[in-house]
Amino acid sequence: GYKNITCYPQALSDQIGTNTIFVSSGRSTATSSLLEPKQELHPETTFSQQIISTTTIDSWAQIHHIDHIDFMWLDMQGGELAALKAGEKIAGTAFAIYTEISLQARYASNPLYHELKLWLENQGFTEVYQQLIKPTWGNALFIKQRK
Repeated sequence: GYKNITCYPQALSDQIGTNTIFVSSGRSTATSSLLEPKQELHPETTFSQQIISTTTIDSWAQIHHIDHIDFMWLDMQGGELAALKAGEKIAGTAFAIYTEISLQARYASNPLYHELKLWLENQGFTEVYQQLIKPTWGNALFIKQRK
């Protein structure tokens, strides 16, 4: 119903093509991920698998003639860093990135907070806010200073 919102039937990833997504249900429906969940950290959640279309941030931006992004909000259950690295060109144009952070690996191969923070700092971003929702995960806001 909003003219300024468009949905795309793809998942952001570090690759263009298809991938398996682990779709959550049961106690939590907000933990679906392209990374395989560590079941011991999701004891009351069940996961089914589906094949979905994936793209990178840079490819999506190029196809849709987007030359910059002001604000990015990434809640990808461990896939944030891979997507940012594969979308480094357009992500570098962002003023702010709000992202989920993990202090414990809740998914197979999911990078931890310090890895994500270091990569963003190397891209010129500074963390200005952090909120831990649980002892093992939360959110952080990174800002890039404009020259």
